[in-house]
Amino acid sequence: MKSYIIWSIILVLLFLAGCGGPALDVSESSLDFGPAKTHLVFYLVNRGAGSLDYGITDDRNWLSVMPFGGKIGNDSVQITAKVDRSSLAPNKYTGTLKITSNGGDTTIAVTVIRLDNPIVELVTSMGNIKLKLFPDVAPNHVRNFLDLAKSGFYDSLIFHRVIDGFMIQAGAFTDDGNIKTSNKTLNAELNDSLHHEGTLAMARRQALNSAGTQFYICLSPRPYLDGKYTVFGKTIEGLDVVRAIGDVETSGSKGTPPDWPIRPVYIKKVNIIKDFVPIE
Repeated sequence: MKSYIIWSIILVLLFLAGCGGPALDVSESSLDFGPAKTHLVFYLVNRGAGSLDYGITDDRNWLSVMPFGGKIGNDSVQITAKVDRSSLAPNKYTGTLKITSNGGDTTIAVTVIRLDNPIVELVTSMGNIKLKLFPDVAPNHVRNFLDLAKSGFYDSLIFHRVIDGFMIQAGAFTDDGNIKTSNKTLNAELNDSLHHEGTLAMARRQALNSAGTQFYICLSPRPYLDGKYTVFGKTIEGLDVVRAIGDVETSGSKGTPPDWPIRPVYIKKVNIIKDFVPIE
């Protein structure tokens, strides 16, 4: 009889525990946006009974959540955290998302890195082209380009492929047709940057991860290339020079070699105006 009473009490306690209030469970304790991400997702889950009332506040003007509100039951709710990078100077930043609820409170630590954009200048035989590079979305391509530029690799090479209205391409050939290469190939760093006029992107062979030294600058928007080639910069000065190079006479699409300028356009040198400084 005594054992029956004890087990009855245990069952009642278990039942009451199962009938307890809401209990907050958060899928992430920290969110690392790194140098490129603008949105990250986490989940709120009610591990208890009843509805969970909650609120989320942030402590930085560059940090927010989108959108949330209302009540949830036992199912999870997806919350999207958002960072506005446009308001940030180059640096490493930290923040906090505070979650309060009738099922408990917690915080999520947030970190974000805002990289500075390196700037280089192509000194060509037709004028200078200034380019801003994108280490936030294509860090390996930016480092590779800067390393090649600093070593003098691009000095005296020509724009060997020029297609009117499409793009100008350089980074491999001398004016006598000899090819210059490096022993390094890059894995693609496909990103959301678009192919507009003045966009700087890396040329490659058919294989996705085959970029090396050759690059191109667009003469017009080319949306069909978006997400297929690594964009790693854009023209910020000298777009008139880019257009002028695009207008030079070439051998044409059926020439040998095709689209080769009749009079060579040289890259005399590449000046590093602002170098890449990583933020740890």
